[in-house]
This record gives sequence, C-alpha cells and structure tokens, in this order.
Amino acid sequence: MLFASQRSAERSGPAAGVVCALLLVLATLPALAGINLEWRPLTQTVNVGEPVGVGLFAVSDTGQNEPFNSAQVIMTWENSFLQLTGVNQAGAVLQPPSDSSGFPAGDSFGSNELNPPADGDGIWFGFVEVGQTRNATPAGSLLTTIMFTALANTPATPVTMLYSAQKPGRPMAYTKINQGTYNVLGTLSGPSIVTIGELPPTGACCLPNAECAVLTSTGCDAAGGSYRGDGTSCEPNPCVCPGDMDCDGLVDFDDINLFVAALSYPGGVGWPFPCPWLSGDCNGDHDVTFDDINAFVARMGAYCD
Repeated sequence: MLFASQRSAERSGPAAGVVCALLLVLATLPALAGINLEWRPLTQTVNVGEPVGVGLFAVSDTGQNEPFNSAQVIMTWENSFLQLTGVNQAGAVLQPPSDSSGFPAGDSFGSNELNPPADGDGIWFGFVEVGQTRNATPAGSLLTTIMFTALANTPATPVTMLYSAQKPGRPMAYTKINQGTYNVLGTLSGPSIVTIGELPPTGACCLPNAECAVLTSTGCDAAGGSYRGDGTSCEPNPCVCPGDMDCDGLVDFDDINLFVAALSYPGGVGWPFPCPWLSGDCNGDHDVTFDDINAFVARMGAYCD
C-alpha cells in the first residue's frame, strides 16, 4: 500500500448483527474555489458479497452552476474487505463515448497498476469531450459511481478520498477538478456509512407447481411459495409425496389411475388435476415417465410426512 502514509481513517464501533460497515472517510480542506467533491452511497444497507455503489458528486459552492472539463480523484480502500470492480456512468454527467471515466492503467503517478486497480489505491480520471464542459450544480452533479464488492467481515472499512499523495519515484498527484487549466477544487466531504449485513438464510421453497427452489423466506413469499425453513434442501423434493397422486397422504390403489394419466402429460403441461403432477416422480429424477413405474409400485402403502 504505497499511499499508506497519506491515509487517514476513522472507525466506528461494531454494531449488533452487522457484518461490515463501509465508512466513507474524507480529508476536508478549506474551500478555495467553486466546486466541492462529495461521496454519496447509493444505499445505506447491503450484504456481504453484494455490490456497493458510492456516487462521486461535483457540488458548486457558488450558488450557481460551475463548468468543468476534467477531474481526477485519489482514493484508497482496504482491499482485503472491498474489491473495486469499476465504475457505472448511469445518470452521470460524464457519458461515454464522448466523455471518459475510469481508472486507466499506467498513469504517470504510478497509481493504477490494473484497470480497475486491485491493490487498495488508485486515481479515478474523468474527462469531458474536447472543447466542451459539464456543469457542477449546487445540488450536486454525479460524476461517476465507484463500484465495489464487499468481501469479508469487518465492523467498518474506510474508503478515503485524498487531497494529495505520492508514490516513490513518481510525481506528486493531486485530487482536482478543472475549469480550463485552473484547479477549482474546494472541499472533500461525505461522512456517510453503508451497513453491510449478513446474507439472509435460504431454504427449500415449495412453489405452486410443486417445484422446489432454494430461496430466502422473503423470496419464497414473493414467488407465492411455501418456505420449508432455513437450511432445508430441495434434494429430495420436499414439495411432493412421491406416488400420492390424490394428495390424501397415502400411496394406495386410489392413486393408480392418476399415476397412469400422469405418464401422458410430458413435463406436466396441461395437467388438469389438483394434486401436483410431480407427485408421480417416484425415482427422484424430476420427471414422470415409465421409469417411475417400479418405484411407484414399491411405494404402495407408504404414508406421507
């Protein structure tokens, strides 16, 4: 971490039930001119393994729109907890291909060893189309959304925007936003916290067609299914009682005609009876075919759980 000497991080204490909190920590400098840079997270709560989006906004502090034509931002993050995956320009004032936004490798400051960088520090560059400008508004104009993936458990991990930094043998790099050739950067701000909670548990969900899917309880409810409990499996299918074609809880002679009928409905398409077609799947291959006949006969007299 060659920018380590430039890093400043504040940490919050652990929170109950929280796996990871992403603390956006920024160096604040006196306002010198017209445009401030500010982090704004897309959402306050995400889960481990999910994407984390942090918006980078240019905010005019003059009460009116301020034009700019380029920007660069030095940033650091803890790569054991966060993986930088790139940028998203949806809704941003910089729009490729006329504008550019990203972490080009091989910059003169030696920061971006890859695109996107993976070592925990990098410089984001944004350029407006040659001869054009974009506006920073008083409400804030989105330059880009920096995208990460949450990797590991930690109560808080900082993403820091630095005013300046230098790697050995390289020129000093500065965070800046330019009007023509003039750097009009004011302050760096945005002390927001994104909470990264544990992934919700999953289990077997019995869907209306008696198919089984591993979903969260909320996802199962949304699909109109019946949730069988955290950690439950779809192997074997818990949504049917093999051979019980009339759903009376017993495999008996009353099921024979329905089982024979099920053989004539490949894939269950058009199955007209209320008990699931998959109840005829007695050999566990997720289909009802002649291969189920011997297993169906063997199930005679079996009770369903």
